[in-house]
Amino acid sequence: MDEPQNRLHTVSEVAEYFRVDPESVRRWLRDGKLLGINLGRGPGWRIRQADLELFIEERRTRAGELPHDVGDGEGIETPD
Repeated sequence: MDEPQNRLHTVSEVAEYFRVDPESVRRWLRDGKLLGINLGRGPGWRIRQADLELFIEERRTRAGELPHDVGDGEGIETPD
């Protein structure tokens, strides 16, 4: 259980890593965009390192592209 892929991160740690508000991370968890373990109101969410890496990989894009789970791209100009 001590393998790096099994390391558990808190919402605050993930938010700090991405430089976003912790509520953004909670929203990703609630919306199913980021997988996590909900330990209840007190301790809150925990995110496995492997799930965090999967989230990052799924959202990698080229310039002008959107991740598959972000809107339909309408109204966004992309280079020809």
